[in-house]
Amino acid sequence: MCTKTPKNFQRRNLIRLMQQLCVLFLIGLFLPAGAHADSIRIGHYVIVDGDSKAKVLQVAGEPESKKHVKADPKHKGKSAERWVYRVEKNSVEITLCDDVVTKITTRPLGAADQSKGPPSGRRKTSRKSSP
Repeated sequence: MCTKTPKNFQRRNLIRLMQQLCVLFLIGLFLPAGAHADSIRIGHYVIVDGDSKAKVLQVAGEPESKKHVKADPKHKGKSAERWVYRVEKNSVEITLCDDVVTKITTRPLGAADQSKGPPSGRRKTSRKSSP
């Protein structure tokens, strides 16, 4: 007659937990690389959905590229612009509709993309020391 001992019960639960964690890990590996974000940090500043075009220019500077795209249907077919920046090891796409940030998307850069030079965004300037 087979009886459940506490050790067997604990071992089964531990094995089941490890299997579930492995499945979650594998799912995480296959998620898409690009992600929609509500905000992006550039230096000490943060850009969020709803920020103005002027704030994006002030925080991140001029983008590497700009292109006109169709706006989301919720913006009633208005045209939009997608600005592309390189921030650290990521490509950041900021979509603006009527000069307001409506979408921020990030994706990791490939090795070929990273070799194109320094990332865009606010440049550090040297401070002059006072006498």
